Amino acid sequence: MAAASEASNEMEVGEQVLSEGLNCPLCQKVFKSPRRLPCLHSFCQDCLHSHISKTTCVNESVKQFFCPICRNVSISKDEITTDKWVLLFPLNTIALFVLIESKVKVKLVCNVCQTEDVTSPAEDICIVCEEALCGHCSKVHRRSRLLTTHTVVKIEELPRKHDIVMRNHAVFHCNEHTHNPVELFCTAHETVLCTGCFFDSHTNCSNVVKLIKETPNISDLLLRIKAGMQNLEDQIKRFTKINLLNLSKLGTEVNELTVEIRRLRKTINDALDDLEMKVKEEGKNLFEEEKERIEQLNNGCKSHETAIRNWNVVVESVSKYATQPEMFVLIKTIMNQISASQQQIDDKYSKNSILTLQLDVHPQLKSITDIPRGEIGRLQVKKNDAVHVLSDGFKLPKECKSDCLNIKRVKVPESIIPWFSGAKFTADMQVVLVDYTNKSCYLLEYSYDIVDCYKFSENPWNTCLIGKKVAAITFPHGKSI
Repeated sequence: MAAASEASNEMEVGEQVLSEGLNCPLCQKVFKSPRRLPCLHSFCQDCLHSHISKTTCVNESVKQFFCPICRNVSISKDEITTDKWVLLFPLNTIALFVLIESKVKVKLVCNVCQTEDVTSPAEDICIVCEEALCGHCSKVHRRSRLLTTHTVVKIEELPRKHDIVMRNHAVFHCNEHTHNPVELFCTAHETVLCTGCFFDSHTNCSNVVKLIKETPNISDLLLRIKAGMQNLEDQIKRFTKINLLNLSKLGTEVNELTVEIRRLRKTINDALDDLEMKVKEEGKNLFEEEKERIEQLNNGCKSHETAIRNWNVVVESVSKYATQPEMFVLIKTIMNQISASQQQIDDKYSKNSILTLQLDVHPQLKSITDIPRGEIGRLQVKKNDAVHVLSDGFKLPKECKSDCLNIKRVKVPESIIPWFSGAKFTADMQVVLVDYTNKSCYLLEYSYDIVDCYKFSENPWNTCLIGKKVAAITFPHGKSI
């Protein structure tokens, strides 16, 4: 009973950490043996191993793979197996001490033994090497004259050495001069430096200060970084919603096409039987392919969300113990990660496309007996750009931009632009559809049921969203909706 209770408590703690965000961006579960890439993104050792195995490519005789979050390249110049390569990336000691401090039971394997294809449970961890060690390897490690300055502690005691953990963590060291701590800040370039970076490329900068002089505004920076993470997470959620909406639309179009075919079958049953089967099969395959593509995009977004929550947890935990210079470095590093993630999301979003389906019917369909049955019709697929993104986050279809030069841009949380030209979703998920062809404006529910219809004599020239629920359209002659 006691063992069951203990297991239950550990599960509850694990679920709490999971909900708080210290999870692997790939498997979405609490970290197990988190390994840190040079870009500072971390993944479970097994997840990273799987990612390397699936994505490694050879470029000019050099093995490399991309970080699944920021696409930063990791290179191996030597012939090395994936099993050995994954062990070259250090453990994320900050993530480990946060997990241990959160009462999560951490189980590690000796990294030295792993290099010899031996599995031994780890007891200690070297904070400097950021590697787990079994009892035997720990003794050897301590006895080495070259490693006498290293701090080796029991795994469960890692949180007590938080000052050493943070001092040795890569986030507080220069990326170019890895042995140098960052201790300077160039206000002109908004970047932290080590002394090596200063002499390499910042000697002409007029305002380079020591971090201790540039850290009184930590509270303001914390607010900024949290706002940045929240904005990025909101953008990811909008991106995910629009992908699901487009997928739903694609499925609806496939169903509508099959209905259209059934209507035609009333007069040409025999000929349309083949066409229905072909369209349904192609439509189903297309839907599944698009579903897989969108799921991959949304899983990528989920990885970014997880990375954001991880940084948030790290900031909250580290802020209890870190000095102001250390917090400043951590914040600046996370801000760079936010920028990189923002770029990744923008790149993915700009390349996103929507499939449009329509039935391409042969003009001589009524003379069905004169047409070979295999040429009756086919499924036509078009790719259209999803949206045009303006600088302040408000989105319009590209073809509408020229008609909306005087647009009043109002940021509306959760607002998205669907596939219709001139259409907008309000915050309560109603859609305003401007039908230029029939000179009408429709207010629809999310289920596409028409709530109201408005007629106008000329195309609208100015559109905006007011507040969170009201969509307004102004017409050239002063009439408005």
